[in-house]
Amino acid sequence: MSPRPLAASVDVGGTFTDVVTLDLADGTIVVGKQPTVAEAPAEGIVAALESADAAPEQIERFTHGTTIGINTLLQRRGAKVGFLATRGFRDMLVLRTSSWPAFRLTWDAPSPIVPRSLSAEVDGRVRADGTVETDLDLEQVVARTRELIGRGAESIAVCFINSYAYPEHERRAGEAIREAFPGLEVVLSHELTRRYREFQRASTAVGEAYLRPTMARYFDRLEEGMVARGFDGRLLITSSDGGVMGVELARERALRTLVSGCAAGVAGAAVVARAGGWSDIIAIDMGGTSFDAALVRGGLPTMTPSAEIAGEHYLMPMLDLATIGAGGGSLASVDDVGALEVGPRSAGSTPGPVSYGRGGTEPTFTDAAVVTGLLPTTLIDGGMTLDAAAARTAIADRIAGPLGIDVDAAAAGILRVVEAKMARLLEEMTVGQGVDPRSFAIFAYGGGGPLVAARLAEELGIGTVVIPPHPGVFSAWGMQTLDVVQERSRTLIRNPEDFAPEDLVAPFGELVDEAVATLRAEGVDESHSTLLRFVEMRYEGQEHTILIPFDDGGSTALRAAFDAAHQSAFGFTVDGGTEILTYLVRAIGELPKPPFTAAQHATGTGRARTSREVRDRSAGTRSTWPVWSRIDILEGIRVEGPAIVEEPTTTTVLPPGWTAVIDDKGNLVMSR
Repeated sequence: MSPRPLAASVDVGGTFTDVVTLDLADGTIVVGKQPTVAEAPAEGIVAALESADAAPEQIERFTHGTTIGINTLLQRRGAKVGFLATRGFRDMLVLRTSSWPAFRLTWDAPSPIVPRSLSAEVDGRVRADGTVETDLDLEQVVARTRELIGRGAESIAVCFINSYAYPEHERRAGEAIREAFPGLEVVLSHELTRRYREFQRASTAVGEAYLRPTMARYFDRLEEGMVARGFDGRLLITSSDGGVMGVELARERALRTLVSGCAAGVAGAAVVARAGGWSDIIAIDMGGTSFDAALVRGGLPTMTPSAEIAGEHYLMPMLDLATIGAGGGSLASVDDVGALEVGPRSAGSTPGPVSYGRGGTEPTFTDAAVVTGLLPTTLIDGGMTLDAAAARTAIADRIAGPLGIDVDAAAAGILRVVEAKMARLLEEMTVGQGVDPRSFAIFAYGGGGPLVAARLAEELGIGTVVIPPHPGVFSAWGMQTLDVVQERSRTLIRNPEDFAPEDLVAPFGELVDEAVATLRAEGVDESHSTLLRFVEMRYEGQEHTILIPFDDGGSTALRAAFDAAHQSAFGFTVDGGTEILTYLVRAIGELPKPPFTAAQHATGTGRARTSREVRDRSAGTRSTWPVWSRIDILEGIRVEGPAIVEEPTTTTVLPPGWTAVIDDKGNLVMSR
């Protein structure tokens, strides 16, 4: 009997590697979770697949998300990049923009990835309208590249002024460099983005050149390792825009993988929310290293056309995610003035929290949760045992002693500090942006998300929390719902009132052709593709823009849509002219979706299995809380807080005043 075909998805995080497999014949879901092997992530992937009883030869579609890219950027471990610019612009990476963080009287800009010694400039100038002022000097291009290589450059990023309007100079430079230096990694800014803003475009090209060698090697090792074990299917890589791409394209677009795992979780949350009737949600993911959050409005994740990550600016469409260093492995300490600090330093998977018993000595959020009784002493369905006594000793020695308080109070304090940081982030995303969070539901997943979700909801005045099926591996689950996504954009500044409807829509033609061609190369049937068109607009004289859907109604309809979007975002509109800055096409190639089962049906006893002593932060004392297994919450049963709900990959805390039920989609729905 031949092995049953599977679709597998794997999310490699800083602490754990999560896997979800779907039987393509009957829709059966199997999940697995293994510690991440930091020095050899591919080995952790194979171990995770084995934990889900998945053999590589069974897998027809393998979808993968990774933190390799973002970790390389954060830790500055990428390639040595040489930067080639138009004469007079070699210092744009240092000069950056004129903006600086609000309310900061002093501020030091991050050090550029490319030092000035690895920047060079050449003759050749293009005007903003795309006309050539000075021809490109190809001999200089080759000579300057040779000099950069001599100084240690391992890859070259080329960004010429106004190449978004006329990319021919960059194309010719790229051809000359590749001919003169075969095998050298060369990145041309116009191949990544045709949008204006010179510093951001240069930063995008440099970021790609910085990450591409590392990511290409990683993808090569991953593919070779899987093929050697019998894999003969399609390897897809998740991207930061909530889609997937083939591994061949991922090797050429490494920057798109920066927040790939996080994006998959948000996309999956949007799918579950729409199915359950929630249109506006806050998706939160607490893992071992970080806490990630995003808004879903009207059933769709919010997008941003550009982003700042680790101090670098990228002209790259992606889901609008916010991240802080607050996870289960966040380290707690007492600073020089006697204040409790937690994060952003993390214990990672090695050595991990003290309670893991792998040599960790500094207490973490996880250790505090074990000491307070919120977490059990076994995780991953009994596959990992936590040492509560060791965690208690570490907190006593390093936190409670220096602060002069008891261990329970110190552990509770660690939890409160982390929860306060998370609540502040969510407030900045909502209230800080003019959004009332009280009408939203919180969707919580990740190993720690369900542990803190109810407390965060209380801080924001939210009355509903949803814990989807398989929350501890939900980002991997979300990868099963993704489609191939390609975006193309181009800056073309114009006043829409000056153009007839057919001329207003004309710039989309080239963008659509490029996006559809890429989908075709990715193996997507055009009959299963969708094209979405957008424009970035602003009032004349403004700097910021708003991305709005484009229809064929002409300038009047476009103005009405923009005014409505501006009113919603900022509370006012402006009389006078408007401008289109950028045209954008989002092409979606639908992938075959296995028949997901509608619900994770409860099959248990219908009652709590046990109880344990929990330090109730509201009362400041310990009390006995019932402990349920999620599979024991049968249809019609309402669990009253305080209670704890456990499952193989996570633990949900139900504080006093909350109730929980399982809905017809298998979600654990908490309300107060």
